[in-house]
Amino acid sequence: MTQVNEDDTGNANPEETALIWKERGNRHYTNKKYEDASEAYQKGLDALKDLDSPLVIALNANLVMIFLKLKEFEEAVKLCNWILAKERKNTKALYRRALAKEGLCLDNSRSWSKETIRRDLNDSMDDLKVCVAFLDDESPGVAQKQKEACQTALARLQRTYDSYSSENETRVQKKDTNDRSRQRSAAEQKQDVFRLLMARKRSRAQIGEEAFFLLSWDWWRDWCRYVDFFYRFANEEDNADRAKHVLQLLPSGATLPQTDENDDSSDDESSCDSSMRLQPKPIDNSGLFVPDSSLHRHWFYSPAGQLQLKPHLVRGYHYEILPREVYFALRTWYGEATPSICRRTTAGGVVNLYPPSRDCRRSRALQSCSACRAPYATFKCKSCMSVSYCDRECQESHWPFHRGSCTNSSLGGRRRTREGGMIGLNNLGNTCFMNSALQCLSHAIPLTRYFLSNQFRKDLNKSNPLGTGGKLAVAYDVVMKELWMNDKVAAISPTSLKRAIALFAPRFAGCLQHDAQEFLAYLLDGLHEDLNRITSAPYVEMPDVTDGQNMAVAGARALDAHRKRNDSLVFDTFYGQFQSTCICPKCRKVSVSFDAFNHVSLEIPQMENITVTIPVLFFGAEGGKRPLRYAVSVPRRGSVADLKLNLAELTGVSQSNMAFADIYNHTIYELLHDNKAVHTIGANDVVAAFEVDPFTSRSIHTVAINTLVCKGDSKELDKKLIGFPLMASFHVDLPCQQVWERLWRMLRHYIREENGDDGLVSDIEGFKPEDILKIHVIDGKSKAPIGVFPTEDGKLTSLLPVHSSGSLLKFIGDKCTEDFLFLSLEWDARLAQNGKSLVKPGVFMAYAEHRSIQDALRSQRKNHGRSAVSLDQCFETFTNPERLDERNMWYCSSCKEHVKALKTMKLWRLPNILIVHLKRFAFKHTLRREKLDTFVDFPVDGLNMEPHCAKATSSFIDENVPAEYDLFGVINHYGRLGFGHYTAFARQWDEHSMSNTFAAFDDSSVTSIGTRTHEAISSAAYVLFYRRRSFN
Repeated sequence: MTQVNEDDTGNANPEETALIWKERGNRHYTNKKYEDASEAYQKGLDALKDLDSPLVIALNANLVMIFLKLKEFEEAVKLCNWILAKERKNTKALYRRALAKEGLCLDNSRSWSKETIRRDLNDSMDDLKVCVAFLDDESPGVAQKQKEACQTALARLQRTYDSYSSENETRVQKKDTNDRSRQRSAAEQKQDVFRLLMARKRSRAQIGEEAFFLLSWDWWRDWCRYVDFFYRFANEEDNADRAKHVLQLLPSGATLPQTDENDDSSDDESSCDSSMRLQPKPIDNSGLFVPDSSLHRHWFYSPAGQLQLKPHLVRGYHYEILPREVYFALRTWYGEATPSICRRTTAGGVVNLYPPSRDCRRSRALQSCSACRAPYATFKCKSCMSVSYCDRECQESHWPFHRGSCTNSSLGGRRRTREGGMIGLNNLGNTCFMNSALQCLSHAIPLTRYFLSNQFRKDLNKSNPLGTGGKLAVAYDVVMKELWMNDKVAAISPTSLKRAIALFAPRFAGCLQHDAQEFLAYLLDGLHEDLNRITSAPYVEMPDVTDGQNMAVAGARALDAHRKRNDSLVFDTFYGQFQSTCICPKCRKVSVSFDAFNHVSLEIPQMENITVTIPVLFFGAEGGKRPLRYAVSVPRRGSVADLKLNLAELTGVSQSNMAFADIYNHTIYELLHDNKAVHTIGANDVVAAFEVDPFTSRSIHTVAINTLVCKGDSKELDKKLIGFPLMASFHVDLPCQQVWERLWRMLRHYIREENGDDGLVSDIEGFKPEDILKIHVIDGKSKAPIGVFPTEDGKLTSLLPVHSSGSLLKFIGDKCTEDFLFLSLEWDARLAQNGKSLVKPGVFMAYAEHRSIQDALRSQRKNHGRSAVSLDQCFETFTNPERLDERNMWYCSSCKEHVKALKTMKLWRLPNILIVHLKRFAFKHTLRREKLDTFVDFPVDGLNMEPHCAKATSSFIDENVPAEYDLFGVINHYGRLGFGHYTAFARQWDEHSMSNTFAAFDDSSVTSIGTRTHEAISSAAYVLFYRRRSFN
C-alpha cells in the first residue's frame, strides 16, 4: 500500500489536504498502482468529511475510474448514481456509468439472459446519448475529445447490441462461451503472440510462400487493449521504444492502434476503453465485405458464393494484416463469426489486397429480369410464363407495362416492338440539354436498375429539407420506366421531371436554354438528397489533415465523416474524392483536405495554359564541377516562382537559396524575379539558376564574368568574354585570401592537365593558381577595373590579393553596389604545358545533363505531330500545381492573411461511374464567353486512370483498386453558348459485358450507329460518361 507523509497535510486546511491526496492518487494512477491510488483518493474524501466541496465530486469520479480498472463494475455503477444524484449533467459520470454497465453485460461469470443484456446495453447507450446532448451545449473545443469518445463507445455498444439480436451470432456466442474455460488469459495470449512473431522473424519465411490473414481493425484494436499488447509506461520514451519494438515484429507498415480519449480536460484520467480490458467477441470481419443485398449481389460478384471485399479498404483504419500463425492462434481462442480472408505474398514479397481473379462467370446470363435487366432471373410470371423477374418487386414494377400483353395465349410471349433504352424524349422547348443528359444518365445501369426494381422506394427521404420531398426521385422513376419498359411508343415527354427539377433548382423553370453539365450536377445532387438514407443528419466536424500524416487513413476518415450526412446509392455510384493541397509561399505551411465530387471538370489545354519545359543550368554553391542542365516543366501561364519550386524538387536545394538569371553574351543580362511570367522567356534564352545565400542574409553576392587573356595583333593583350558567368555568396567578414581560395575551388575544374579528365587540380606543375587566374573588381556597367586594394607603393589596384588576411568588406567599402560585387575572372591563355595551352575556352561552355532532359526529349518525340489534345493531357493539366491569383487567394492560418498559395488537385478515390466535363466555354472578358472547338481525343475502351490518381504507397501491401474505364455515354454540344444544340451517344452495358454498338439520341429521334464508334469521338464532345471495368 502507499506510504505517505502525514506531516505534509497536517497544517493545511481540508480542501488543500484533499487536493494533495488527489494529486498523489493521480501519480499512483499514472504508474498503474491502482490500490494505492484508491487509498489516496479515499483519504482525500476523509479530509473533506461533511464539507460541500467540488473536490468531493472529483475524487469520487476518480474512484469510479479505479473501479473500472479493477473490474468492480457494480461499485462503479453505484458511485456514478450517487454523483448523478448530486450533478445531473455530470458528463464524466454518465460516460463511465455506461462503460460500467457494458462491463457487467459482458462479464462471462454472470448467467444473464439475452433480454437482460440487451436491456442493460440499451440503458448504456441512453446514457451516452444524454452525455452527447449535454456536451453539445458546451464549448466545442473543450468538449470535443470527450464527445468523440462517447460516439466511439456508442458505436461499439450498438455493434454489441446488434450481435445479440442475430440468431447466427448468438449461436456462435454460445459455442464460444462453452469454450471459454479452455481459453488462455490475457497475459498468456500476449506472450504467445510475441513468441509467434519472434519465431517468424527468426525463420525469415521465403518470399512468395507466406500467407497472411486480414482482421477487422476494430477487433484488432479491442484485442490489443484487452491484452495490453502495446505496453504503456509512465515514461513517454519507454512507451515509444516499446511500441516501436512491437511494430517491427508485425508485418511491414503496421501502425499503433490509437486509444480514444474519454475526457476533455482532466490530466488524471486515461482511456477508460483500455482500462476496462473487456474480452473480445469472436472474430468478426463482416465490415470488410460487400453487403449481401440484391442490389450488390450482381455488381460485386465472386465465384462459388464467396464474399467479396469492399473496395478502397485502408490498412490501419479498416483492417490489419497478420501472419498465418498469429491469426490461427486468435481464431483458436475466440472463434470466427465470418469466413477467413487470406492473401499470399507475390514473388516480389507484395500482398495484393485485390488480386486479379479468374473470370468464372458466364459470358451472358441465361435469363435476365424483364424489369431491371439484372441477370439470373428465376421468378416467372405465373400467368404467361414468358417473362422472368428477380423477385416480386420487379414484377410489380413491370406489371403496368406487361399487363396488356400478359395472357395464357401465344400473345403472351410476343417479342418487344422496341428495345428498352431506345426511346426518345420530346423537346419541351429548348430542353435538348435535359434530354441529352437524361439519355446518358439512363444508361448508368446501377442507378437505372435501382429505379426499375422499385428498390429506391425504401430509401425515399421525404423529410430531407435539402431535397424535394421525394418528388424529383418519383418523377425520375416515371421517366426511367417509360424509357426502358414502354415498348409501344417511339418517344415520351418528361414533363413531370422538368417540373420536379424546377422545385429543386428554379433556374431550370421556363423554356430558356441551359448548360447540360449544370443540369446534370443539379439532378444528381437532387436525387442524392431525395434518396439520402440519413434521415437525421448529425453535426460533423471534418477531421484536420496535416502534412506527414498517413494520407490513406486521413482520406478514409474524411470519407466516413462525409458519409455520416450523405449515404445514398447516388453517392455510392457517382461520387469520388479529391485531395487538395495548398502550400503557403511565405511560411511553407502545407494544408491538405479531402472533398467529395460527382464529376471532374477538365480544362482543355490551350497555347496559353499548356505545360512547357524550360531547360535550366544549375550552378551549385560548392562548384568544382560542370553545371547541370535540368528540364523543368511549368504551366505556360506560370511564373519564375513556379520554376523555382519545381527545380527545388529536382535538386533538393531550397528555392530561397536560388537566384535565376537570363544569360546573354557570356554575362548576366537580367535577374529573373519571382513574378516574371514564364511565357516571356524566349525559346533561345539561356536560363541559369545559382545556389546563393538568401539576399536578406549578411552576405556579399558576387557576379563574375570569365575573360580570356591572350596575345593580340599588337603588343597589347587581347581580352574576350568566354563561358558562363558566375554568382556566389561570401560572408561579409571573410578575408580576401579565403575568398580567393573559395573562388578557385569553384573554378579549377576548367583547367586540365594533359592526361587529366576532370580538371580537379589545385596546382599545375610549374605554375601556381594565381599565375593562371587573376581576379579583378570591376564596375557592373562599364566593366572597367576599380582600384580598391592598396599596393606596396601606396596605389590602388583592382586585383584581388591572394594572401591578404584583410576582410573583403574592409577594402571594397561602398564599391559593392546593392549587395552585389562585380568581378572579372581573367584566365591567362598564354600559359602552356607540353606545348598545349592550359586554358581551353571550349571547356567553359561545357555542362552535364540531368536525366530529366532525356525524359523531356522522349515526351517530345512521343507527342510530335499530334494535333489533337488527348484526354490524358487534360487530366495532366488538372493535376498540375497552380498558383492562385488575387481573386482566389487562400487564407493561411499561420501567417494570418490571404496568400497566393500553390494549389494542387489530385484524384484520390475514383467512383464506379466517372463523369468527365470538358470545359469548352472560356471567359474572354466579363461579358463574353467563347466556345473552344478543340478536338479532344478520348478512348472508347480502356481509359487508364492510374497515372492521374494520387495513392498512398506501401512496399508490402497493394491496396489499389483497378482503375480501367470504358465509355458508355457522350453529351455533344453544337453551336455556341445559349444558341446551340445538345445531342447524345450511349450504349448499353451490364456487369457482364459492354455492347459494341452506340445509339445516337437527338431529342425524339433515336438511331443506331452500329460499331462506328468513331462518330462518338468529335470536337463536339462535352460530357463523357465512363464506367469502371471492374466494380470490385
